[in-house]
Amino acid sequence: MASYPFHYDYPKVAPKNANEAAIQAACKMRVETQFDAVFIAIPNGGKRGFYGQRLLKQEGVKKGAPDAIIVGGKRNPGKVAFTEFKAGTSLSEDQYIMLDDLRLAGHDVGVFRSQDTLESKLREWGWV
Repeated sequence: MASYPFHYDYPKVAPKNANEAAIQAACKMRVETQFDAVFIAIPNGGKRGFYGQRLLKQEGVKKGAPDAIIVGGKRNPGKVAFTEFKAGTSLSEDQYIMLDDLRLAGHDVGVFRSQDTLESKLREWGWV
């Protein structure tokens, strides 16, 4: 198996028959009920035509941007985590580069396939 410089859940961690949207929704619920944090989705995926892609690029959409940002509240001041959610698929090269750049900038970064591993990793990173 490949080695990653940031947290990476391998496919076996994903709940059976789960899709990315379901995993992300479960993770959002867990974050917002267990941590003093705000979960912000980044709607970066999907198929779009040429003009739709051009408009999104003008608005600041970046290839490889993670699926969500978790921003700490009063009990987690200054904390920011960038999270990518996967079901059975692997990272694209753009996603890998973006996540590693965010990690090198000092942020908490990970690829998650389960709300349990996200909660565990946030606690390991010192989130309350």
